[in-house]
This record gives sequence, C-alpha cells and structure tokens, in this order.
Amino acid sequence: MIGHKIRALREEKGISPKDFANRLDMDVSTLNRIGNCKINSFKPNLLIKIAENLNVGVGELLGQNSPVALQHNEQGDNINILHQQNRNDRMQELQQELFKAKDMLIESLQRQIEILNEKLKN
Repeated sequence: MIGHKIRALREEKGISPKDFANRLDMDVSTLNRIGNCKINSFKPNLLIKIAENLNVGVGELLGQNSPVALQHNEQGDNINILHQQNRNDRMQELQQELFKAKDMLIESLQRQIEILNEKLKN
C-alpha cells in the first residue's frame, strides 16, 4: 500500500517523521495516518511533493510492480488509490449478487409459467 511505501522510503533515507512532516507542511499525526494507510486519498500536488522529498518518481510511490488504479473524485482535486485486489474482490461480490438475482428471476418466471399453464388447462 502507498502509505507503507512512503514510510519505508522515508525510513530508508533516514528522514525523521517530524522532519518529513515539516517538509510536507503537515502534522506528524497526518503523516502517521498516511504511513498506517488510514489515508488513501491524495491531492496530486501532495503526491508530487512526497515523491520529490523522497527523491523518487510518483510511479515508484504508486508501486509500478503492484497494479493500482487512480480514481479522481467528482471535483477532480484528489486522487484515490484503489488497489487492484480490493477492486477484484468487490467485482466478485457484485458478480455473485448478479448471479443470485438472475436465479431468483428465473425461478419467478418459471412459477409464472406454471400458473399460466394451469390457467390454460382450466
């Protein structure tokens, strides 16, 4: 996750949390929330600032080896980091819900056909 990556790079470069937070113009508590992956929505300029302060590209922060998707919010001012695994899990859940709905619809239609057949016989 991006927060763990940011923390690992910061520690690898020997930058203290306080110093890094000062460089980013944020509270240490906010930096800790990022490092603990409690914040996954970033303004693009913050991602760039983090990358610059760690002397890495934004792509490295996002983890080019682990597929992620970027999603702009409705206002377009934040970037949400959506990890592919979470998206896949949600897609599987939705697919299962669709299969259940399909099965229920088929059962309902079969009952309606049976009722109509009974009415035709009478």
